[in-house]
Amino acid sequence: MRTARVAAGALAAALTGVLVAGTAAQAAATWTPLNPDGITFDKGLGVTTTVEAPGATRTPYVFARQSGTPTRMWLHRDAVVNGWDYLDAPLGDTIAGPVGATTAGADDFQLPQVFVMGGSGKLLVASKTPSGLWTKLNTIGGTPGGALKWGAGAVARKVPGDRGGRPYAFMVDAGNQLWTYYWNGTQYNWNKIGAPAGTTLTGSIGATAVVDGVDTATPYVFLYGSDGHAYVAFITDATGEQWAWQDLSLANGHRVVSGVGATVSGAAGTQRPYGFTLADDGALWQISWSGAAWVWNRPGTPPSGGITANGGIGATAVLENNIQVYRPNAFVIGRDGHQWNWDGTSGAWIDDSGPPTAPIVSGVGATVFSLPFAVDTEAETFVLTTGGLLWESGS
Repeated sequence: MRTARVAAGALAAALTGVLVAGTAAQAAATWTPLNPDGITFDKGLGVTTTVEAPGATRTPYVFARQSGTPTRMWLHRDAVVNGWDYLDAPLGDTIAGPVGATTAGADDFQLPQVFVMGGSGKLLVASKTPSGLWTKLNTIGGTPGGALKWGAGAVARKVPGDRGGRPYAFMVDAGNQLWTYYWNGTQYNWNKIGAPAGTTLTGSIGATAVVDGVDTATPYVFLYGSDGHAYVAFITDATGEQWAWQDLSLANGHRVVSGVGATVSGAAGTQRPYGFTLADDGALWQISWSGAAWVWNRPGTPPSGGITANGGIGATAVLENNIQVYRPNAFVIGRDGHQWNWDGTSGAWIDDSGPPTAPIVSGVGATVFSLPFAVDTEAETFVLTTGGLLWESGS
């Protein structure tokens, strides 16, 4: 049990009297309430993890919209007492929904960035500065193709010779075209990725960056279409401006109906992308690159009576046992109201239980945490319960 997170959880328990563990068959999942006093949330806006100094803690950030105040986004830095701050939308705009959160900067001095959709159909972005302060939410403007319809994730690309990650945010416009707003090493640009032929993009599965070479991390964006197929878009040139689509077809005959998340598996330098979806059979499905082909796998359902509709929480990759191999984990909401973790190492379902005061109604995201100078990482998830309460779980 990690001492820094236990201390944070113990503090919350002392203040609220609610600290709960998951099943005894696993390292206990600890649930910690996060809401600032008097504030509730109606929408999650993303999560990311940063390393803000050499050897420092891998620190999660979570972003959420305030209930009843659609102009205000709150952000929380984990493992920090009074780690809350808030940012308001530009005058005349609102915060409509998530695009994604990621990092920018060198591997040992990362700074978080968050991208959200404005009610105006324009992209809004805020960044943490080296001074530790946040910029305001700045309007980038709608895509050159028109207003935004929904977000599809954000990741950091890495190229050889560049110590820092380059943020890429993905969104679909009203014309059903996928766009990226990205840093090319000297400036931000818009780039139209387009859409696969013969379908209408209807939802996001997730975006991930695959460490597939020395000092290289390549973005992959998974989406699904009106035909029930999953699709992936990926970079095909060194500039990061040329993209290709691949039709991943149905999940062994089953239509994809919602996304759970995207992550990676394998050792750094030879990682492979993984996307997790829910299909029309009510099961969790995994699509991954084998090295030669895209392959569907069916983790199925947890022993909880199934998974709720749109019950994805997120996916992340955990670095385990000092062996420098990343293992995928996918998190969903069971019909029993619990968070269930499909563990890519064992192939087993783990019952993480849930917050003790109310059932989980939606996922905000999944990421990782580690103590200073630690090699192993541990999964962190964030969920919203009835009443607009934000909770964090970690093992």
